[in-house]
Amino acid sequence: MKIVKKIGAKANMFLRSSKVINSIYYYIGTLILNILKLFVRTQENLILFVSFGGKYYNDSPKAIYEAMIKDQRFKNCEFVWAFKNPKNIDIPGNAKLIKNGTLEYFLISLKARVWISNAPIERRLNYKDKNTYFLCTWHGTPIKKLGEEISNLYERTQYDAISVQGEFDVKIFERAFNMQEGNLVRSGLPRNDILSSADRTKQVEIKGKFNIPHEKKVILYCPTYRDWQDNFMSKIVDFKKWKDFLGDNYVVLYRAHSKVVKSDNIIANSDFVYDMSNYHDLNDLMIASDILVSDYSSTFFDYSILDKPMYCYAYDYDEYASKRGIYFDIRKELPGGSISEDELLDLIRNKPYEEVMQTVRAFRGKFVEYYGNGSIKLLDEIHKKIH
Repeated sequence: MKIVKKIGAKANMFLRSSKVINSIYYYIGTLILNILKLFVRTQENLILFVSFGGKYYNDSPKAIYEAMIKDQRFKNCEFVWAFKNPKNIDIPGNAKLIKNGTLEYFLISLKARVWISNAPIERRLNYKDKNTYFLCTWHGTPIKKLGEEISNLYERTQYDAISVQGEFDVKIFERAFNMQEGNLVRSGLPRNDILSSADRTKQVEIKGKFNIPHEKKVILYCPTYRDWQDNFMSKIVDFKKWKDFLGDNYVVLYRAHSKVVKSDNIIANSDFVYDMSNYHDLNDLMIASDILVSDYSSTFFDYSILDKPMYCYAYDYDEYASKRGIYFDIRKELPGGSISEDELLDLIRNKPYEEVMQTVRAFRGKFVEYYGNGSIKLLDEIHKKIH
């Protein structure tokens, strides 16, 4: 089964990288849907939700939906969620669940007055109607280049509004998504509302949920992926070394990026490494942990709200910056940088807490200016636009 999935992933990557196939798909698909659009009328109370292309029920679309079903202003709305596999998905409220990419999906997306997502929704086509209001709660403040700065014609989309966490986001999204300043909503990310109110009691509760001893310090390690390299984890992480160096006072929550092919040597064990790669609520993992280690992930920005230590483990910075493209040198903003595994572990165990936190708080002040009530602000924005 693993071999079949890997072959399928490689085939999908080939299809997406083929200019000829992309052109055929884009132009024919766009033409068909725009013809179909002539016969479909907008349903004013219909709202379509998608998170990460239909992979999960999570992130800011989830936070907005759960706030929306409690808000009397939207009591007459019809809600639809699109998933890659809607079977066995359990969500509150009476939303209709559909399969992403089907004819039903395209018909509903044509009918919907509002699209709410954290990523593109048109499946690399171009058929958004002028009456459709597309609110994007982008899935994180960018370190890596994105949007029109890296993609071609077939990856572009038309957002009517994007939520931002700070003025850094504003500058990047204006360029990357060709957005006007007035369409960037200074709300923060709704998914982070819970982080601003998380306390020690909530941390203990979630640690108990994961069966983590309360006295243990928890390191959350969530590296991003490298498009050009499979199984890269096996080359740069030795969790046995981590345990030997840090001792029995620590445990690690390891969360691989969803696009990473897992390496066989990243094996969870009951007393040190907890493999949380298939656990989709990253907020729980952040709240449960005491320390974050990452590289080029936007998790840094969200985690800074929790006011906990963070370390940058950008061991391959030069290669990553060259191949992927980044907006700023993350090594200059946080403790760590282009360091070895031994140096990382020494920082975690020995660098003074207040020195680390001084850097973390400066990072938050620079990049994360808006947080705490993103859901309410965006509900206000949606209501204002569609009524």
